[in-house]
Amino acid sequence: MIMQVKPLNDVSTVMTHEVLVSDAEQSGYVLVVEDDASICEVISTILSDAGYASDCAQSAEQALRLVQDRPPGLILLDLSVAGSQLNELVTAYRGLADGTAPIVIMSGHPRARALAAEIGADAFIEKPFDLLVLLDTVEAAFER
Repeated sequence: MIMQVKPLNDVSTVMTHEVLVSDAEQSGYVLVVEDDASICEVISTILSDAGYASDCAQSAEQALRLVQDRPPGLILLDLSVAGSQLNELVTAYRGLADGTAPIVIMSGHPRARALAAEIGADAFIEKPFDLLVLLDTVEAAFER
């Protein structure tokens, strides 16, 4: 549900799921890094319905290009996309001037939680995840 919090003639800001999203700020923009196009589409739809803008990257290289074009407020990163280059991807992102967004690792891998901690991820979501867990994690990341 989206509620208007400014006059109807000013549509740049809306309140949704208790998160303020503004077209002028990057805080409501999520980069989803997921190699499975159907999962990426589902996540993007969920985020859109909650009032977040998002883009999908299906490779680490594409993700780095996208963050340079538009710094995200949050990165949802599927562990399988980065694979053995996970540390390099996170280091490359954190080395960017705008590389400060929280990173949430998503994975069903048995060691994923430990790997997320090793790279300094801000949160971890176990796949398959519940819709509310995803939205609560996204909301918490934007509140940090």
